Amino acid sequence: MTKKSKTPTVQWMNDGSSVSCPPWCEGELHSDTDHPDDRVHHSPQLWSFLPKLMNPNYHWPIKGEPGRFDHGPWEVNVYIQQGWREREPSIELVPDMLGSDMGKGLKLTIDEAKKLRSVLDEALALAEVRPSTRRAKLKSVGAAS
Repeated sequence: MTKKSKTPTVQWMNDGSSVSCPPWCEGELHSDTDHPDDRVHHSPQLWSFLPKLMNPNYHWPIKGEPGRFDHGPWEVNVYIQQGWREREPSIELVPDMLGSDMGKGLKLTIDEAKKLRSVLDEALALAEVRPSTRRAKLKSVGAAS
């Protein structure tokens, strides 16, 4: 069995200033006709979840129908993305309402994603502690920042 080659087959990846296709990229989506804004390495969806503590239905105005609104469940999706001339990938947390991007989401550098992971780990550790010891731990975390 032969391994699939990641050699660029589209012209814009051969111009010398672009980033070659990373191993996580769904490279089969690249095309010679990609607009420069669409020349992006994009991972498959890494994780998707429905935020349980948020309002389960999101409401938004229907285009072209003033005063009318639509609604439906929404989820958050996680991807890796890297523009064709960007030095490093970004981690993206994207809200998705009924299959259409209604919000900008978060686009994080690798360092920012690591910091967020660290802060979330601290928050989880605090949240899982019994209430009697939570205050002492919270003071020690706040002092370390």
